[in-house]
Amino acid sequence: MRLSYPCEVSRDPESGQVILECKNPSAFAFGDSLEAAEMDMHSLLLDCVADYVDEGKIFPTTVKRPKKNEVSVELTASETVKVLFLNSMIETRTKPIQIARRLGVAKQEVTRILNPRQKTKIDTLERAIEATGKKLIYSVV
Repeated sequence: MRLSYPCEVSRDPESGQVILECKNPSAFAFGDSLEAAEMDMHSLLLDCVADYVDEGKIFPTTVKRPKKNEVSVELTASETVKVLFLNSMIETRTKPIQIARRLGVAKQEVTRILNPRQKTKIDTLERAIEATGKKLIYSVV
């Protein structure tokens, strides 16, 4: 399961730019082409993840098919697992320092894991999720 976010597609009548509007989380992206707007929206979604974490809010875990006049902007598999980890930290009220202690790593390492733009190995994310008292379950369908 990869998290995907439906975005309404429109075009600015004056500039001709493609506009993507995502409702949950709320974000607008622009581009000279649909592909450019989708890349911008993907980047904005990662910024939103960081904002939600900073505010201690659960990030929406939407998996919806786009409707007519919508496109779906997906997070990568590793970004999806990272969102699930961040949400589990918030749900269980686990602080970064607690994760660091449980993993036996420096707090700076947990800060790196928390960064949605920072690449993190799946094994590390799995251990981090387990440090919140939850489990990561894999499935191939």
